[in-house]
Amino acid sequence: MRLDNQVFISYSWDDTKVIDVIDNDFLDFGVVLIRDIRDLNYRESIMEFMQKIKETDYALVIISDSFLKSPNCMYEAMTLLNTPDFKDRILPITLSSANIHDPIARLTYLAYWESKIATIEAKVREQTSIGFSDSVISDLNKYKKIRDSIDEFLSYLQGHKHFSFDAIKAQHYAPIKEILEISDGEEPEMSLRELNAYINGRELERKRIAMYLHDDVGAFLSIIQLNLAIEKDTDKKLQKVSELVSKLRDDVRGLVYNISNNTLYWSGLIKAVEVLIASVDDSNSDLKVNLIHNDFKARFETEIEEKVYGVVQELLNNVIKHAQASHCDIQILFSKTALHIQVGDDGIGFDPERSNDRLKSGLRNVEARLHNLGQITFESNKGAGTLVDVEIPINKLKVRE
Repeated sequence: MRLDNQVFISYSWDDTKVIDVIDNDFLDFGVVLIRDIRDLNYRESIMEFMQKIKETDYALVIISDSFLKSPNCMYEAMTLLNTPDFKDRILPITLSSANIHDPIARLTYLAYWESKIATIEAKVREQTSIGFSDSVISDLNKYKKIRDSIDEFLSYLQGHKHFSFDAIKAQHYAPIKEILEISDGEEPEMSLRELNAYINGRELERKRIAMYLHDDVGAFLSIIQLNLAIEKDTDKKLQKVSELVSKLRDDVRGLVYNISNNTLYWSGLIKAVEVLIASVDDSNSDLKVNLIHNDFKARFETEIEEKVYGVVQELLNNVIKHAQASHCDIQILFSKTALHIQVGDDGIGFDPERSNDRLKSGLRNVEARLHNLGQITFESNKGAGTLVDVEIPINKLKVRE
């Protein structure tokens, strides 16, 4: 592998969840992407940072609907497009929201920028008597450059082979690894730059969590407090507070999901499940979850760990939503022959032949995650709880050496 390769990632912040996955996947095979949240320093010029896309060896461009409508994203794309070796350096990945193969959809993006330009020009004409700032003219010129170049950019994408995110991830990024001269199984030691990026990434994660707790959770609590103070009707007060608490709970679950995913990557399956259980214990006072494991240190390939974690998460969600249980045991045991997962609860149970659609959907999700990976069995009767067994053979686990 060429450790001197520098890869800039260009993306829309609306797609941050997908980008976090890509970022972690690239770290897994020794590539630290040059990314704004990690490499754009406090008070540094955003425009100068975006110019780095033409200075790096490669540019990983994550194309989505929001990317194609973002001035900054398209500025990066135009900067790359104007470099002589553009076709050799771009590594495009498309998300499902970007419909770049339909000519009508491509015209829609051109019309979008035409509309933005027309709006600004109309406002400029209205303000001629009081003047307008140079920054407005700068933005207008930027939008015109995007309009003039977006068709060339989309035509290139439409006419050259590229991959969707799901397709490239299913191939473990093999086409990109080949270009970057990375061999599968190669696990180089972290360079000083990579180690520094890892440390900075963890510190950034802590700051983002702290900011979320201060800004979002703090704001929600203040709104709840205000509603309690000003609303006189008790029923309306309870309904409003209930809605706010429900929204806050969903947001916190989203935060925990992201933390769990990061923990899964850095610390492994057991630690991630522990974080997941802690969130359930905090938000569900009526349900106690117990984790049993044999403290195995084995790590599996990222894709396998994500699937196994997803299975545990889905089974636990089913318990929370449907079981009406007071106790749940999760058992994760790794042996020389297989990984064994067992989730049992003391809830109301169900009849597999007559279970409701939502429960069936949850079970189908588990089976889909285990497709070609392992086997799952259910034992349940009305009023007698549920026991789910999952077994994944050792030859399917792709244990890291």
